Amino acid sequence: MVNGSMDGTDWVVTLNALGALGFFLTLHLVFFRFIPHADILQWLKRLIIFSICANLGADIFRLKALGMDVFVIILCSSVSVVLTVLFILIYVLGCFGLLESAIRARLMWELHKFHPRPLSLPELMRDYNAETILKVRLERLSATKEIIFDGKNYYPGSQMSFFVFKEWVGHIIKDMLEGNHRES
Repeated sequence: MVNGSMDGTDWVVTLNALGALGFFLTLHLVFFRFIPHADILQWLKRLIIFSICANLGADIFRLKALGMDVFVIILCSSVSVVLTVLFILIYVLGCFGLLESAIRARLMWELHKFHPRPLSLPELMRDYNAETILKVRLERLSATKEIIFDGKNYYPGSQMSFFVFKEWVGHIIKDMLEGNHRES
């Protein structure tokens, strides 16, 4: 950046990252309506990787066209990939995280679907109640293999889930702060 303005490589990196997000959103909105719930996480990972590859291809093509050397192309492409991943994560967490799992956000979503018509408590309870919330969460956890359902009972699924990883990192940090260094 010179004098607070963006030069050519800055624009290429930023616009390619935003373009990859647009590419991701387009494919997500077109194809995800046809994918079974149980397969969504696998397809989401594939779509993210595909978007990153498309971003890399666009970065390399545009930066070569600007006459950049190999080091600059690698550096700029790396920054663009990081931006792309951050943009996609913000979208995914906003759509699948907050709106799907936060009860208050979901309640507001339900009310806005019918706005300006108000909803009575029985109307809200018909489609949004404790049983529905639990069913949706169990389906989502089963689809991601966080839990296993054997037809009768639920069990913890994968050995290294987000929750186990978070707990593991927490124990490591606690041990380090307490001075308990042990060999793993």
